[in-house]
Amino acid sequence: MKDFIDVLLLQLVQKDKDGSNKYVYKPTEDTLFDFQIEGVQWLLYNWSQRRGSILADEMGLGKTVQSSVLLSAIMKYSGGSGPCLVVAPLSTLGHWKRELQKWAPSLVTVLFHGNAEDRQMMMDYDLSWIDTHTGASIFEKSSVRRRVEY
Repeated sequence: MKDFIDVLLLQLVQKDKDGSNKYVYKPTEDTLFDFQIEGVQWLLYNWSQRRGSILADEMGLGKTVQSSVLLSAIMKYSGGSGPCLVVAPLSTLGHWKRELQKWAPSLVTVLFHGNAEDRQMMMDYDLSWIDTHTGASIFEKSSVRRRVEY
């Protein structure tokens, strides 16, 4: 599986020519740092093993960037069959929108903050993101909650 991940990342990133510990993300020509590449590798590995994972780090180190690159990679190169759902605090949804537009421009996304009747709309997009309050409300009312053992 490591070979798949390495090949996947080689299609997306290349080492910066200046010899620094930075990588150029080919779809956008923007720069990723080595620790961000490691984060994406780790997330891809966990995804490939069907293991959930949490990318937790200090503010400002690019967790949203890494998540955007991960989602872009999964959707573009591995036959990912969306839709995907990102649940985030309401105060960060604008940031998510900007970062997804920058780092995953090929994804068709929608910001969802609405009622239950509007949920069906999300199925028309590769990726949706909602605030945690709406996400908790959806989870609370869903049949998934009843099937999860705590």
